[in-house]
Amino acid sequence: MTEKDIKEKLLSAELENMVADKLMAVLSTDLKSLITGILSSEEEYEDLKIKLTDSLTERVTESVKNMNLPEVITKEGARIIKEKTSGTMLALFVSDELIASILQPVGGEFVKYLEEHGDELIKPEMESQVASIEESSVTEFLSKMEVKEEVLRQKLIQAYRRVAEDAAGNVLKYINIKGIVEDKISNMPVEELEKLVLTVMKKELDVIVNLGAIIGALLGIFNMIF
Repeated sequence: MTEKDIKEKLLSAELENMVADKLMAVLSTDLKSLITGILSSEEEYEDLKIKLTDSLTERVTESVKNMNLPEVITKEGARIIKEKTSGTMLALFVSDELIASILQPVGGEFVKYLEEHGDELIKPEMESQVASIEESSVTEFLSKMEVKEEVLRQKLIQAYRRVAEDAAGNVLKYINIKGIVEDKISNMPVEELEKLVLTVMKKELDVIVNLGAIIGALLGIFNMIF
């Protein structure tokens, strides 16, 4: 068996479609089932889920803290107040300085509250998001990104072809096919080996027998004539 033979087998349409079907089935499985199948137990999955939720909560909390909330609250609050009071008598009394003096302390207090209770505020939402995600599959996520299943299937086949082409040479390099066959034959009982050889050679033996019969007939005719 040569590298070309292995490539032809690995890159056959039948095998490509079989691999694509298997991969599409895996990617269509909900993430919880998929990951649980990879891990050793349901408990390990739940532990991973908790760690993921905690990590997301920490990241989101830090991102919110880094948004300079006092400035955001003051700026956006001032804009909203001015819009609401525009064209009214209150607009004469509501200055930028007054708004800032009210909203800046509010922003500071909000940041302080977030530092002390951020996890309590954000973690329930992260738990809800993770629970929603685990019920979805990879194909559903890609569908939301407008990636069609047929396009995904073709991408999987292309990826498989690249891997198969690279792997063909390595198969011969790391698997001694000749040695495996020799070992199998060496360990095979004589009766079974004889049966195997006769099965393989039956067609050739039939041809030889028939050819011998024809030659014998021709020689007989030749002797009768001459």
